[in-house]
Amino acid sequence: ITARKTEEESYHSLNRQLAEAIVGSVGSAHINLSRDICMNVQSPYKSVIERQKKETAEDFFSAVCTDIIDDRIRRRFDAIFHCESLCRAYENGQKRLSIEYPVNYSDGSLHWMRSNLTMFQNPDINDIEAVTYAMDITEQKKNANIIEQVTNSKFDFIAVHYIKENKIEFQNKHSQIEFIKLHEKTDYDKWREYVSETYILSDERRDYLENTRTEVIIDNLLKYNIYTIVFRQNDTNGSSRKQLQWSWLSKEHGEILMIC
Repeated sequence: ITARKTEEESYHSLNRQLAEAIVGSVGSAHINLSRDICMNVQSPYKSVIERQKKETAEDFFSAVCTDIIDDRIRRRFDAIFHCESLCRAYENGQKRLSIEYPVNYSDGSLHWMRSNLTMFQNPDINDIEAVTYAMDITEQKKNANIIEQVTNSKFDFIAVHYIKENKIEFQNKHSQIEFIKLHEKTDYDKWREYVSETYILSDERRDYLENTRTEVIIDNLLKYNIYTIVFRQNDTNGSSRKQLQWSWLSKEHGEILMIC
């Protein structure tokens, strides 16, 4: 009885977690893989429901697959996302899968989706069920492409300043400036104070700290979309002039690209 109760609680808990996860998704579906049934399809977009609301799970997967505009990714999706393959994966211990793919919206614009699928066993009927939902990751893809392009160029460092968290994250670094590791977020103010004390020439530190304040950066970006300062930095050859530039990576998400 205790084991049964635990299974039921786990099943309902997972469903609650998934219900929270799919908030903001382009579309979601609850399907029964054991019986090939598409139990429910939800979306804030009528066109998504019209295309993907099907009687069977296989027809649902087929509808999603048809929207994928990349042949290689479509073939991969078709090979993985069908009832037999997913049930076999579940029996082998794999409960979560995800895949990224491009689609065209009704206005002709290209968007990238990330579909997440979570499988679980219904304790009442022992069927393998799944909840799948798709998130629009187009903005993330754009940002990643921008960072990749500038990373291939020769700069002292490239970083992202997350203004909502007031944190900085290095994407690439050739500079002698230490303090944080690549792809590790740290407090922006602590980092700039460290740089000022360790590398900036003493007679320029006050200006450097004033000009790199988050409020000053945002004010200039809102006015001009780009903000640049020049400063002198201590290095192995004495000192050198450096240029630090900020531009919007994603104004909507409060992400700023920093290049030095």
